[in-house]
Amino acid sequence: YFNTAVWKPALVDAGVPATRVNGSHALRHWYACKSLEQGVGLARLGEILGHADPAFTLRVYGRFDRSRNADVAEAIDRVWRDG
Repeated sequence: YFNTAVWKPALVDAGVPATRVNGSHALRHWYACKSLEQGVGLARLGEILGHADPAFTLRVYGRFDRSRNADVAEAIDRVWRDG
């Protein structure tokens, strides 16, 4: 309902093509990526998005989870700093 009754008409009113690339799913994906950037955990994000399988959330959004690589970056920093 939201996509056809609200989102697509808003795109048309704004002069943006109402194509798949601009669909409401793109908005959902943007929300998920920005949530991860701000520190929301993958498990919690999966709950918010209604994913039944946490592995699905990890497959789709895992690469955007900045916390997943924080420990690796810190380890490499220590190597370069401490020798």
